[in-house]
Amino acid sequence: KLRNLPHRNRYTFDHILGTGRKLREAVDLAKRVARSEADVLLVGETGTGKELFAHAIHNESPRADGPFVRLNCAAIPRELAESELFGYEPGSFSGADRKGRIGKFEQAHGGTIFLDEIGELPLDIQAKLLRVLQEREVERLGGAGPRYVDFRLVAATNVDLKELVEAGRFRADLYFRLNRLLVYLPPLRDHPEDIPLYVDHFLETHFPFEGTGKRRVAREALEALQRYPWPGNVRELQNVVERAAWNAAGPVIEVRDLPVQLLTADLPEVPETDPPLLRQAVEEAEKRLIRRVLEITGGNKRRACELLGIHRATLYQKLARYGLG
Repeated sequence: KLRNLPHRNRYTFDHILGTGRKLREAVDLAKRVARSEADVLLVGETGTGKELFAHAIHNESPRADGPFVRLNCAAIPRELAESELFGYEPGSFSGADRKGRIGKFEQAHGGTIFLDEIGELPLDIQAKLLRVLQEREVERLGGAGPRYVDFRLVAATNVDLKELVEAGRFRADLYFRLNRLLVYLPPLRDHPEDIPLYVDHFLETHFPFEGTGKRRVAREALEALQRYPWPGNVRELQNVVERAAWNAAGPVIEVRDLPVQLLTADLPEVPETDPPLLRQAVEEAEKRLIRRVLEITGGNKRRACELLGIHRATLYQKLARYGLG
């Protein structure tokens, strides 16, 4: 039963939430691509939903009734990469299963194979993968000859494969083969208008409030979420929403419930400086932080003190020192 788990296709395009223009362009292109038999390359930063798109493409394709097999190329040891992908015959190497084992490509026969982080494959495996893509044949380790496989490849990467090619870490011929049909998944910072929708979805489906069953986010907290650049994209947003939901004392998530880095992300960094100027640099950073927190709280000094973690008298002293009163 466990072997059947990778073959389940859990997501469709209906699971891809968002109305931002760049995101909808990616979804529309992926839908058109899905109806073909062509191999696809998904390119996007960590947390942009590449596996979700891969599932949706499979489910929209003529292969929807076939298996969906996934493999994270960065998670397999180099010495096992070939046997994982292409399988092996009994006794082909020390420690091998005495019955042999079929590889991921054979498991995906009649369906789709999803290779995540394809840029992490060793160069020698890349050469064999290219041949599999060209010939639609695999040869198991220790096997007597090639075996025909009927599959559709969806590959994904969070790095620029062209840069890897230039660095000698990725084969140019494989890159050109994969790059023929490319779907770019935009980072969350390119469609921040979707953040309220995602937050509501996470709160409704994962973190309801006991009693009312509903949570909501205060205006200034939502504005802080929309200002943050989200280097970890939707996955990071979900983690932050979970943390804030646990921090909140009631059904309303306030700005004080958010991680402090969300409030200071777009402030200039404190420059490296000589020791005599260090105090001045720190004070300037503190001044910018207090100004930002007051903007977020709409000038509410009590809430600013809660967020900054300082006494009200201390805040007033700093306001007077920095001329922020």
